[in-house]
Amino acid sequence: MAVASKAGGVLAAKDEKRIIRTVFIALLLDILAFTMILPLFPEMINFYRAQEVDKGRETVLSHVLWQLNRLKTHISHRAVVSSRFDTVLLGGLVGSLFSFLQFIASPIIGRMSDRRGRRYTLLATMWGNILSTAIWCFASTFSTFLLARVVGGLSEGNVQLSIAIMSDVTSDANRSKALALVGIAFSVGFTVGPAIGAFMARYNITGIKLGGEVFNPFSVAAAMCLALLIIETLYLYIALPETHLIEAAAKTKTTTKEDEGKNLAVHADAAVTRRRLRNASAAHFAHLFLFSGMEFSLTFLTFELFHFSSAQNGRLLGFIGIFASLIQGGYIRRKKSLSPNNDLSLSNQGVTTCLAAFILLALVTPERGQGLLWAGGACLSFTSATVVNCLTAYCSKVCDPKTRGTQMGQFRSWGQLGRSLGPILCCGLYWFLGKTQAYTLMSVAYAVFFLWFNLVVKGYERRLSAATTQQLKQKKTT
Repeated sequence: MAVASKAGGVLAAKDEKRIIRTVFIALLLDILAFTMILPLFPEMINFYRAQEVDKGRETVLSHVLWQLNRLKTHISHRAVVSSRFDTVLLGGLVGSLFSFLQFIASPIIGRMSDRRGRRYTLLATMWGNILSTAIWCFASTFSTFLLARVVGGLSEGNVQLSIAIMSDVTSDANRSKALALVGIAFSVGFTVGPAIGAFMARYNITGIKLGGEVFNPFSVAAAMCLALLIIETLYLYIALPETHLIEAAAKTKTTTKEDEGKNLAVHADAAVTRRRLRNASAAHFAHLFLFSGMEFSLTFLTFELFHFSSAQNGRLLGFIGIFASLIQGGYIRRKKSLSPNNDLSLSNQGVTTCLAAFILLALVTPERGQGLLWAGGACLSFTSATVVNCLTAYCSKVCDPKTRGTQMGQFRSWGQLGRSLGPILCCGLYWFLGKTQAYTLMSVAYAVFFLWFNLVVKGYERRLSAATTQQLKQKKTT
């Protein structure tokens, strides 16, 4: 397959692997930098709380905690809410804010990549990430740290642009295999990144001044993130060509009967494309809305029922991440899928295991031991490896190549909205109802999603595939 180069020429098909390798390495660096902060959230919130709230200062953090205490007062007659969850909930709110900002920014970044090019847009967003991390290095107050997260949330575009670039340079048959690398990068990053962040946080340079600014206890970890992002940016600048020049690609494309059949099966009329994208976006939102809530509350469950330490939670999350990587590398990447219906079938396998995970975790009790917990973790691994990755592959095949960045940005935007709201809902249910009832309700909700996905999303694609097959048969006979 030919792709447009930065100079407006065309890259040979042999360069496809080089571009995919470049994108994968850069994405892995990005996710390592992104995940280093995750295990630090509780300690960071406690640090800012001690600096600002315990000393009686009027700050953004003190106002947020005051509102939280008001809420706890109002609901105390209906639920017993432990104060030990305050720090985790604040960390969850900060994480939800980041995802909500991604909901806003993703379509804008996608449109920009269609108009200005993938490489240009990716490098521009990297500067935003670098600025965000530089602010974090000197975030001696919670409001400064919040500013860093806002800048980062509005700037992060590496994931969606990596997907768009891989979609630009791969055929429909090989796209699922290439996009599985995105899932592998996530699994490796989420397994290794938090461990690096926790290790770097051991080095505390609080009080050291540089140009009048004061470092915080997590500045060394922030500096490590900054170094990774700078390396990633330089690497992309040197190694990544432009892959989105439609005019140049169109001039070099030759049409064959196979291409015509693929166009009939994949790039249908505008109404069909809109319906497919609506279905994919709705499924992306609904899945991540429920899945991210379960994912975020998992450490609540292990702490409450089994008194897991950070190291034990690390082993559980590491197991989930490593197992997901093996599934993506050994199963998903072996599946060559030209038909969008095949991508939905792979997604449905992950939806099924996610429903099983909800049920298993709802049944977990100290009396039953940890077997159900680890079985649920295995199901979560399969879900992490399949659903979002295969929905993304489906979406990349059914969208218009000329506006792929915009449409993929909208698809990602709805997923980020679900990821921002899910933890809030699940934590709220956990607060009010406890683990068993919360997970039971979430299981029922996911069962409804499971039925909708099979009847509506897969059902529409099956009907479309049947109609397309019939049209091709009629065309051959004529």
